[in-house]
This record gives sequence, C-alpha cells and structure tokens, in this order.
Amino acid sequence: MPPVLVPEFREPLLLPAGERIQFMAIYLLHEDELELKLSGDLDQLFERFGETEVSERFNLSRPSAIA
Repeated sequence: MPPVLVPEFREPLLLPAGERIQFMAIYLLHEDELELKLSGDLDQLFERFGETEVSERFNLSRPSAIA
C-alpha cells in the first residue's frame, strides 16, 4: 500500500527518461484485515486504517483496525 510515514514517497518519482517509480510500503495485517482485503473491500480497509492511524511501522502489538 502507499507509505504513510514518508509523505514524499506517496507520489511517483518521474525519471528523466520518462519512467515512473511508484513507492509502496509493506503493512502487517491481522487475519480479519486480510479477509476484508480479500473480499474486495479495500476502500473500507483503507478507511479503517486511516481512522485508527495504522502505518507501515512494524508494531506487532497493534490491535486490529477492524475490531
């Protein structure tokens, strides 16, 4: 998903040759978050992440954004 902690990386980097580099971040998901994503409701997952301020920072003790 798009990075939250480094806002400069949310927009693609355009290289002089015209190539685009899109930066992405890795998020650890709880099982219920993964199920929501796999059900096709990625917008709701993003909304819940925004409401609960989930970011790409690894936090193994964070609660689920769905619960």
